[in-house]
Order: sequence, then C-alpha cells, then structure tokens
Amino acid sequence: MDHKQSIVMNDIAIGCFQRGSFNFPDKPSSAELVAPGEDVRVGHQTRGGLLRGHGTILVSDRFTATICGTIERVGDVVLGRVIERAGKCWKLDINSWQDASLHLSAINLPGGIPRRRNADDELNMRQLYDDDDLVSAEVQSVHRDGTVMLHTRGPKYGCMSLGQLISVVPVLVKRAETHFHRVCSDLKTDIEILIGCNGYIWVGLKHSACFTHDPECSKSQNNTGGCEREVFSTSVNAHTRDQVCRVASAVRVLSMLHLAIYPKRILDVVDRSNDWGVSNTDMLRRAFVVKFSEWMTD
Repeated sequence: MDHKQSIVMNDIAIGCFQRGSFNFPDKPSSAELVAPGEDVRVGHQTRGGLLRGHGTILVSDRFTATICGTIERVGDVVLGRVIERAGKCWKLDINSWQDASLHLSAINLPGGIPRRRNADDELNMRQLYDDDDLVSAEVQSVHRDGTVMLHTRGPKYGCMSLGQLISVVPVLVKRAETHFHRVCSDLKTDIEILIGCNGYIWVGLKHSACFTHDPECSKSQNNTGGCEREVFSTSVNAHTRDQVCRVASAVRVLSMLHLAIYPKRILDVVDRSNDWGVSNTDMLRRAFVVKFSEWMTD
C-alpha cells in the first residue's frame, strides 16, 4: 500500500509518495523523482517560507529527501469557473487539461456547524455555487490520474463578484506567500486582486473577494468565514469601474510583454499610465506597451 509523505508550506505543499522497489509512476516525466539524499527543489521559495514535514530532513538550509518517490504541488490558490454539478461535487474549469472537483464535504456549510453532509445539503448545492460562478479555492490534493481536488474552507475562499477575470500564461504568475492583494490604484479607490497560480487573475472592487477579516466587509457571510453564493445589487460609479479596468489592463500589458505578474509590477504599469496621461482604453495600444517596455529597460 502506498504511503504518502508531505512537506507543508505557506501556500504550497510538496508530497513525496513512497513506492516499492522499481515501482515508479507510469509517467515519471510529469513529476519530479527524488531518491534518498537528493535535494528537494522548491523553486524560488526560501526555507523561511516552508515547513518541513515527513520524508525530508534539513541539511545546510536545504530540504533533503529521506524516501524515494515523486514530488507534486498542492495547496496552490486557484480560481475556477463552475461548469456543472456531478453528484456531491462541483466540476470547475481551472485552466488545466482537465476539470477540478470541489466536493460538498470540502466547503463550509452556512451556519458554521461541523456535521455530516446529508441529502438536503446535496439538494441545496446550487444555493452555494451555481453554474458559471467564479470560485476561489485551494488545491487540496492531486490524484495519480491528474484529478485535482479543491477545498474552500477558510475566510479567503468563496464566490467572486463585481470584477474582471483575466487569463494569462500560468508561468508568468510569481509565487508569493499570499496571492490575495489589495492595491490602491489612486488616492480614492482600493482594488482587490486575486492572483491564481493557474493563470486566472481576478481584479475587483474592495470586498468583492472573500476578505472576512475586514470589519467593513459589506457581504453577508456565514459564521465560519466561508462565502455563500450571493447576488449583488451594489451600484458602482464610473470612476470605480474605470480604476478596475485600469488595473485589469495593467495585468494584460504585463502578459503581452511576458513579464512576471505580481502586485508591485502591476502598480508600476498603473502609475506610468497615470503619469503619462493614458486612459485605460489606450493602455493596450502599441504606443503605450512599447513606451512601458522601454521604461522597464532604462
């Protein structure tokens, strides 16, 4: 029987799956193989942002494997679009080669009562997440066949509204300790950004994401911090819409230039557009894109 060992990080967990002799996965090219004594590569992540788990030891500030197996990432923050409900789970499009699954048991129920899910909960699933809803979630596990399992437990995750969804190449997303950010596009407006590791980026109004720790949050949320599906009737003024579009255009400019996408660089694009008097409708024109790329190289 396979035994799973894991290394837990802030937003990432790396799992080492112990196998019998010469019993490696059928497709080793899709995952990194490590043998006892080899360093576990974790990209740009530093040791301070990781927690050592079973199957590894710390040698000279580096994680070293103590078992033979594969490494795969879980715990990434992703955005997904609900495409269907199948039994007790939702199927989400997460910009991957196959859809992810969000099980009914992997969400917080209204009221915050920890209990077993029953038939009534299954019948009321559409009241939580309906078709075409945009949901922020975290990768809980990845199965051998590539199936991704998600969960939305916690105050950060749930249904998104009042904003724009931008799709970029996932490799452009710079990993960070948190992928939930609040940026000030001008002196008046706060814009929230959720940078998903799967290349989906959400740009919306303040409180349009699930920031339940904010006491001014205008969304009605359950006691656990999880977000139910909600219908918004908020009137958004023209200036606020303009700022949301400006930040979204900044993300698209970075994508066009194939530059790493993270909050500071997004604000650089926004600030340059304001300083140069470029409207958000002209930010995607060649003149601004070329001028910004030249500014980056100076």
